[in-house]
Amino acid sequence: MKKTSLLFVLICIAFTSIGQKIHFGDSTNVWSVIDSTTGCCIPYPTIYTTANYIGSVDYNGHTYLELNDPEGFILVREENNRVYAINSSDSNERMIYNFSLSLNDTLKIKTANDTFVSWVAILDSTQLAGIFYKVWHFNGAYTSSYFPDSIRTYRYNVIEGIGCTNGPGYPARAYSLKTFSEQLMCFNNHLNITSSLSTPVTSYGVDYTSLYDNGASCTVFKSFHPDVNVGVYNVPKRNDVKVYPQPLTEISLISMPSEISSGTLIITNLVGQQIIIQTIINQSQIMVGRLIQTPGIYFYRVFDLTSGNIWTGKLEKQ
Repeated sequence: MKKTSLLFVLICIAFTSIGQKIHFGDSTNVWSVIDSTTGCCIPYPTIYTTANYIGSVDYNGHTYLELNDPEGFILVREENNRVYAINSSDSNERMIYNFSLSLNDTLKIKTANDTFVSWVAILDSTQLAGIFYKVWHFNGAYTSSYFPDSIRTYRYNVIEGIGCTNGPGYPARAYSLKTFSEQLMCFNNHLNITSSLSTPVTSYGVDYTSLYDNGASCTVFKSFHPDVNVGVYNVPKRNDVKVYPQPLTEISLISMPSEISSGTLIITNLVGQQIIIQTIINQSQIMVGRLIQTPGIYFYRVFDLTSGNIWTGKLEKQ
């Protein structure tokens, strides 16, 4: 009877993980963004980059994930289907996404120099990896201290859990013309999502209007710049990463194939809770034996923030 019950629980967990919905605050999220717009006055170069979480920070009674955004660091937290952010220009928290908004609902965001008001003009949905996600099409207007005598209009789209098709930090940051030119090309996380959206979502920029579909757009991004990680985990050869001794003892370590100049180690338990986040600087070996004291099964992820490589594996403590 106990074996049958255990089997039932394991089956339920398996189906739950298969059908897991994307959350903006999933620490394994990786967004790939391209910026190839000339802009208003300055000829910006084409930029291919990725955004991902690199750690966490406790601030004002909340725990924020630190998002390494194309335009700088942003602190974000997700609560009650809403995403709150603190950008690098000030210490004020503002809500950037509300995944509960209905048609004609309004979202207001105020930065140091600008006030943005957007409203849901169209509300529909799209399907990704067998799950439906809401899509909000926003129209908006903003006033700025840089342009005190004018009101400027804009529009953008948001996909539930993923965020804006102009990039994950939009509209969290203090705005600039360059911010408007970014385009999300590929999204991925630990689920290794590479399938296309059933209905591609329009990406709005200064000089172009294109479609984000998380399928062909991932391929296009990679063809533009093959050296930039598009979010799909690079799985090394079996012998590239070693954990020894295993099961863990006080001297156990994770041995990497090469030195990581800047990276992050994340260890989670069986239910996916993060129990350890550690910065890696100029290391090829990570002492992991003393980090885990409680017996059990754990999983590690090592992020190389320079190359974009990610290594994963299992840890066992007896």
